[in-house]
Amino acid sequence: MNTSRFNEESAKLKEIINLEFDLDIMKPSRERRYVDSRMVYSLVLKNRGYSYSKIARSINKTHSTVLYYLRDIGVVLNQYPELNKIYHRVNISHNVKYDPVYDMDSVDLRNHIHELRDSIDALSLQLKEVKSDLDVCENNEGRLSKIFHILKTRLPKGKEDKLQSKLITLINGL
Repeated sequence: MNTSRFNEESAKLKEIINLEFDLDIMKPSRERRYVDSRMVYSLVLKNRGYSYSKIARSINKTHSTVLYYLRDIGVVLNQYPELNKIYHRVNISHNVKYDPVYDMDSVDLRNHIHELRDSIDALSLQLKEVKSDLDVCENNEGRLSKIFHILKTRLPKGKEDKLQSKLITLINGL
């Protein structure tokens, strides 16, 4: 595989791992969380088709260390459900082409959160309006409520287009 592509992928993955585990994966430590982070890193890259030696060189380890990581990670993921969740988040994040959230500083993240909150508020308002309109349509006092009830209960799924065509023909004839 292309070395520059590997370097880009491994650098991106290291950033994701460092954020998820709140550590520096390159720190030479045998603490459990560092070993777990390197195991997840190795598994993601191995699933992408990279060799043991290439993965090992990227984290200053030997290929036999990566073999050990990959031999044991299945058991570790089963024993630690939280680590399994982190692995899945890392894997999904790494497979996404580009997410600008990883490049944002704290001010940009706050602004982005405020924009998202404004969008949520606007969507919530629209949802309330649609629900209100739906309630009027379904309400027993609605002028077409009996017709809606008949349509809802008696129209087979998948026959909506045929009904629409027939209703247009019928209404045009009134």
